[in-house]
Amino acid sequence: MAIADIELPMERPLHTPTLKPLIADIELESGDADMDATALCSQIVIDKAQLGQYIRHALQDRSQVTLHALCEMQPRQHGLSELVAYLQLAGDTFKTVVDEDSIDTIAWKRIGSDGLDYMKQTRLPRVIFMSAFADARGNPSRIAAGPPKSLKCATDSCLPPANAGARI
Repeated sequence: MAIADIELPMERPLHTPTLKPLIADIELESGDADMDATALCSQIVIDKAQLGQYIRHALQDRSQVTLHALCEMQPRQHGLSELVAYLQLAGDTFKTVVDEDSIDTIAWKRIGSDGLDYMKQTRLPRVIFMSAFADARGNPSRIAAGPPKSLKCATDSCLPPANAGARI
């Protein structure tokens, strides 16, 4: 007489713990005690509404303004954090074009923990904020014609509608 081998799937264990790791008995070393911990606790709040006002004010007189020119007109108070906020506004709020063939160098002063002024700088492709009533070439018009082939859009707002049949 043959005995049937019956397997019950629920009788298997759901989890098999892995082997316990081998932890070496190493004495932990304390960190650098001379570090200033206030930098970890300090927070900087960037007023994006105020930065947006700077951009709108600059675009009242002209059809386009570069990020470099904005930084020259309104010196940054919070350095790189403020520059990143400008770039976020470029992507979210304003009509912008990025010219990757031109590189802008933006510099700012930073006060170090020792109280001395340090010059910091970054290099990035030229970011151009454009008036809502200007095309990518800076010409005033009611309908934006899209960027020339040498320029690339940073936001979808400067692209022509998909049904227009225009190629970029």
